[in-house]
Amino acid sequence: MGDPEFQIEGLSAFDRWVRWSGGKDAIRASGRYRQRSSKRVLFAGAEWDVTEEWEIDGPSNARYRELRTRVQASGGAAAQGPAQSSMEVVLPPDAARLFNDGALTDQLLGTRRQAFERTMRRLPWSILRARVRPEAGLLVIKTGEGPVGNRTCDFVTTWFAGSRTNLAIERETGELVQVGYLGRDDSQRVSRVLLEMRAWAGPEAMRLPTQWGTFHDGASEGTLSPMASIELPGWSPRPAP
Repeated sequence: MGDPEFQIEGLSAFDRWVRWSGGKDAIRASGRYRQRSSKRVLFAGAEWDVTEEWEIDGPSNARYRELRTRVQASGGAAAQGPAQSSMEVVLPPDAARLFNDGALTDQLLGTRRQAFERTMRRLPWSILRARVRPEAGLLVIKTGEGPVGNRTCDFVTTWFAGSRTNLAIERETGELVQVGYLGRDDSQRVSRVLLEMRAWAGPEAMRLPTQWGTFHDGASEGTLSPMASIELPGWSPRPAP
């Protein structure tokens, strides 16, 4: 499947997605990215509002932040422990650093840093950016074609910077329909993950997914993500603690 014809067909399908997303000029202009979403969860007998945020500036500077705020204890029980906590991973060019409640608690080295980088590189924005960064060494190969629901899609595999991601791209429009990879889920269990795109931002600048269904290991039932907000140029990342 590494034959030139499969690479040509894969890149052709990929570039349909590039055009549908807004084109190479818009992708080049989007050197900064911010994604934010919130959800309510039940944990340790209480309801919590959990906010997740990605901030990425270029290929090697990023921050992931998770803020947890307790809403109330369930069943009228008295609340225990702090009402708010946070976890941040900051990725400068040297070593990834882990902060809990603002205090440096660990450095993510070796495979731990690589796992965080792979998560960042699976974001559709990151994959699109690799197309306009020659140094990324993006390789795209068509692996097949077929229906996804009522759509006819080309299936392609992408590689760059050691990260592999599978995409389903609608043949007629270029819309990204699915993203798949082998990676960790919310419980840190390694599984085959499939994301089905459900909602988009744009098209005033770039079309990027804001909601998706997540399915593990071929399961027919998945979970729907909260609606995310997307920001592109115009924001400034906070300095690392």
